[in-house]
Amino acid sequence: MTKPVPTPFCRRDTALCLGNANYPDDAALKNPVNDASDLAQKLSALGFECRLCTDETFKGMEKALQEFTSDLLEAEVGLFFFAGHGMQIDGGNYLAGTDTDFETEFEAKYSSLRLNKVIDVLDRGKNNTSIIIL
Repeated sequence: MTKPVPTPFCRRDTALCLGNANYPDDAALKNPVNDASDLAQKLSALGFECRLCTDETFKGMEKALQEFTSDLLEAEVGLFFFAGHGMQIDGGNYLAGTDTDFETEFEAKYSSLRLNKVIDVLDRGKNNTSIIIL
């Protein structure tokens, strides 16, 4: 009986799927939670290790991104998916948490997740391939 030959690396793909739908003041959305859940299920079937986060606050999104940062240290492919409200302010793109303050652009900007932060996380990871789906 022969022993399996160890491979030089263990391929691992990781994903963070965020779906925010439960926004206040008639801003609720119908599909983001289902979209994120469906994609996470499909990616898991394809061998991805998935973090699924739904109806997250700004702080919850930040925490999930921090955990995803750790996952990328051992990943070949890193995939980030977001479904929910997004906006562009002063040339920057922002992903809204369920508690984002939309009262003014200033408040919205500083109570939302910056898309550039997500890009930086994927760029700094050890993964060879990065995918962002919005």
